[in-house]
Amino acid sequence: PVVRLFRRDRARFSSALVHEEVLVDGPVGDLHTDLLHWSYDSLAVHAAKTRLYSGLEARTLEREGVRLGGLATWWLLVLRPAWVFARKFVVQRGWREGWHGLVLSALAAFGVFVANVRLAERTGWLQGSAR
Repeated sequence: PVVRLFRRDRARFSSALVHEEVLVDGPVGDLHTDLLHWSYDSLAVHAAKTRLYSGLEARTLEREGVRLGGLATWWLLVLRPAWVFARKFVVQRGWREGWHGLVLSALAAFGVFVANVRLAERTGWLQGSAR
């Protein structure tokens, strides 16, 4: 569950560039209803966020020493995006949302793919790349 109810003076965000989390020193509350979270108003907004987040994710992976080459290339550029799609569409039941779920699952997989291509650029795995 995502932490939503907490005292601001007892919490801080983690230092992660992407998917930062709230670190709370004290109790947290529970929501007893659904929270509707509309992350994107349009495909253009989603594309802009994918561009931003993929760059941050590539920097994080580079700092962690992740590199492409051999089996890692297959994992990062083929299998991991496919796994993200399957997780979103099947495991998290995106299929229940119809075409909307299909599109969001595909966009999530594409975001992972783009982040890993950007990692390949940053680490020089792709020739002619620039930071």
